[in-house]
Amino acid sequence: MFTMQQRLFDQQRRFVERSFEMQRRMLDSVDAGLEAQHSAEKQSRHLAQMAFDATIDAWEQSIPGEEPAMDDIREMIDEQFEAGDKLSEEAWTALESTIEDSVDTYGDMLDQSEEFYSDMFDAYMQTAERVEEQVEEAS
Repeated sequence: MFTMQQRLFDQQRRFVERSFEMQRRMLDSVDAGLEAQHSAEKQSRHLAQMAFDATIDAWEQSIPGEEPAMDDIREMIDEQFEAGDKLSEEAWTALESTIEDSVDTYGDMLDQSEEFYSDMFDAYMQTAERVEEQVEEAS
């Protein structure tokens, strides 16, 4: 009977340990996912700017003599993209910092929970071993 209980208990312990491992892997994936999103957003902004540049190039070729006006438009668009890039990077920095803090806090909570469950499992095993010894002595 005690052997069966111990096996069941060991299975439960491994399940809880794997659960903590899975949660830690999820935390690691948050950072990688955020980096991928940031990279994709940067590429989208770059592609949009290239599209505007191509449009202005086409306008310049179709409207001869308007190069100075097109240069002004190109400069204005470039300035807007630079301002947008700056704002985007500031927003990403703030977002990454907030998420990093949250991930750290969650990681700390996982550490505490894992320690609690480990201590609980150890205490249970000690108690079960004492009970088993007492039953054997009484037999």
